[in-house]
Amino acid sequence: MTNKPDETQELSPFLKKQAEIMAARTQQDRDIEERHKHALVPAVNEAEQSKINPNKLVIDRLNLETGETSSRVVELTPQPTQKFSKPETPTLPELRQAIKDLAADIEGAGIDYETVAASLDEFYAPHKRLEKEIADLQAALAQAEHELAELRSEGSPAEGYKKFVAEAEAKVSGIARQLIDRVSTDKAREKFDTEFARLSPTTQKDIQISMRLKLERFATQFYPKLGQRLDATIDRVKARASELLRDLQTILTENFK
Repeated sequence: MTNKPDETQELSPFLKKQAEIMAARTQQDRDIEERHKHALVPAVNEAEQSKINPNKLVIDRLNLETGETSSRVVELTPQPTQKFSKPETPTLPELRQAIKDLAADIEGAGIDYETVAASLDEFYAPHKRLEKEIADLQAALAQAEHELAELRSEGSPAEGYKKFVAEAEAKVSGIARQLIDRVSTDKAREKFDTEFARLSPTTQKDIQISMRLKLERFATQFYPKLGQRLDATIDRVKARASELLRDLQTILTENFK
């Protein structure tokens, strides 16, 4: 068996307040609905009140706690009216003068053309001068771009040094091969009074044996250790440059008196 609340029991102050708020909202909805019913057909004696003032705005505010509605009027800044007026037609004297001025301008334009056409070289002289200046500037720009491209191709100082040492390796190897050929040719002419290429392979080998013992290690294709390895560290490049200096000194000491 369930206990039903006593409908006659007095409500708490909070519930009373909530009930009053709900009643006020209900009454407001009814008032708005009622106003909408009569908005399209205002009474004759309300004609003046029903006029809308575009420069005023009425704002209604409902207090949900008390149920009271307050209103305030906001004055709006009226939009400025734009007046368009057709310009007045010129007078006959003004139109006569406009005709004369236009005729004079047309005649003057013809005279100016004849004057310019009689001396076209003078007219186009500034054009040609500027064209030449532009051509000179373009040529200077092209030259500067070419020089800049060459500088960029050289890379950084470190890359330039690496490239130089790599080329020096190839030069040392080339000098060693040339020295072998030079000494071989001189000995063939001195001993056999003939060219080295005319000697037998055995004789060629005998002539070159002492030279090859001293120079073969420089003339071989394996001599360039650095080569084009531009990724080598700068310390490795410096060490290789020192080795090349020592090798050149050895070649001088052992092959030149």
